[in-house]
Amino acid sequence: MNYANLSTMYRIGIIALLALLSAGVVQGQDWSQRSQDMQDRLDERLREQQERIDLSFDNQMKRIWIKTSLQREIAPPSYSPDVPKVFDPNMAPKKIEEPGRIINLQADEQVAVAEPTVEAAPASAPLEPIDTDVASRIQLLEREVEAEYYGQRVDMRFDQRMRFELEGRITEHRVAEGWRRLESSNYELLILQMTRKAQELRLNDWGYAKLVSQISQQIIPYDKNARTLLQWFLLSQSGYIATVGYERDHLHLLMPTRQRMYGTSFVRGSEHKLYAIDLEGGDLDIGEAHVFPHHHPEATRIMDLRVSQAPNLPANVGRRTVRFEYAGRDYSIPLTINRNVVAYYDAYPFVDLGIYMGAPVSNEAREALIEPLRRAALQLTPRQGRSRKAEAVNFLLHFVQALPYKTDAEQFGGERYLFADEVLAFPASDCEDRSVLFAYLVREVVGLETIGLLYPGHAAAAVAFEGEQLPGDWVQYRGKRYLVCDPTYIGADIGASLPQANIHMAKVVN
Repeated sequence: MNYANLSTMYRIGIIALLALLSAGVVQGQDWSQRSQDMQDRLDERLREQQERIDLSFDNQMKRIWIKTSLQREIAPPSYSPDVPKVFDPNMAPKKIEEPGRIINLQADEQVAVAEPTVEAAPASAPLEPIDTDVASRIQLLEREVEAEYYGQRVDMRFDQRMRFELEGRITEHRVAEGWRRLESSNYELLILQMTRKAQELRLNDWGYAKLVSQISQQIIPYDKNARTLLQWFLLSQSGYIATVGYERDHLHLLMPTRQRMYGTSFVRGSEHKLYAIDLEGGDLDIGEAHVFPHHHPEATRIMDLRVSQAPNLPANVGRRTVRFEYAGRDYSIPLTINRNVVAYYDAYPFVDLGIYMGAPVSNEAREALIEPLRRAALQLTPRQGRSRKAEAVNFLLHFVQALPYKTDAEQFGGERYLFADEVLAFPASDCEDRSVLFAYLVREVVGLETIGLLYPGHAAAAVAFEGEQLPGDWVQYRGKRYLVCDPTYIGADIGASLPQANIHMAKVVN
């Protein structure tokens, strides 16, 4: 036997055996590593897919723009009389028993759009801690901004690449280049900070858009067109359907909303009205523009202007007192106003009256107003055959009637609606505004259902008194009887409506 050959064969055998053993070890070891390898491959595949989506969107942005005309959303007519009418007890009440003559204004007035496919997290949910790795990445961002948001200081860090210029002549290629630059930045880290702040401040969609605007103004302070592009980008990447248009080298943000925005220019898109929105407070009256007719393919949310909770803003307290007489007794009701919340609402777009009627008041106003009114109502002695609840509603009606009255034309130079916080804060209010405050107080103090009524030339409210057949003017709505309560008919009790108010032509605001 040749020992040299045997030695060689032995070595080869050992090497083969080790290889087999090694393969077996690899085959049986560390599945987590193999899973991680596959996850990395999937992440890479998703990145490549995202790059293809972004590239396709960028390419569309360079070449597909449409020149189109814009229209103006006509504001509703004034519903307020020049002076409030004083109640005449000799007027006989009217009884309306024709439910078919009542129209649901809310269903009429809302823009017909699909339900959003992305739902925001509950604003009241507690903030979860940021992942340590993500927090470290945020701290590594080169730039920091400090913004003021209705009395709240907001500090955020951002990627330097988000600061750019777009002054001068607007072209499709320049817009696409700006978008592409933003895509290359660590924009997700800024959006994470903004969404957390929106949750902390209990902001709705509009409040978030205003936060995006405030941050954008700090990132790009001197270039309005670049800021508009940044706002479009951030809102799109936050999930909101949005696009832009330009005219005379001015870039404008265009967004659909789930409600009409009165007094605002819009272009009719394939599915929705696209409103020209200046988040910095300007009034855009645009005749025509070159519009990019697409939104980012991953943006699915339509801005909803409803207010389910008042924003959680720092207290900037103002006070006033409302004095009135009821049932032979003088009342003095102190009001507390958070000026920051009032300023927030003052910058709100002009929308349907139902949005105002459904909005709550600030924590400061609620704590100062609701409990004193509730205690005063509990001490009332029911009169004229009313229940305790009916007497409490009558008390609230006289409280709101005691507020100073002015038409919108006198106070603001044109028609507008006020949120309940604004009614409490402003020197005067008209019939729609008083109906908003009255409806809120009835729900909070007494717990009864309310609706708004819009007549030709007037607005009022109505209350459902379940189990009570109280005398006076009433309407039938969705199987319930609502008694008319008019906060502008000075001195009138529940059930009395203005003599000139035609209940047959009333529209319901739910």
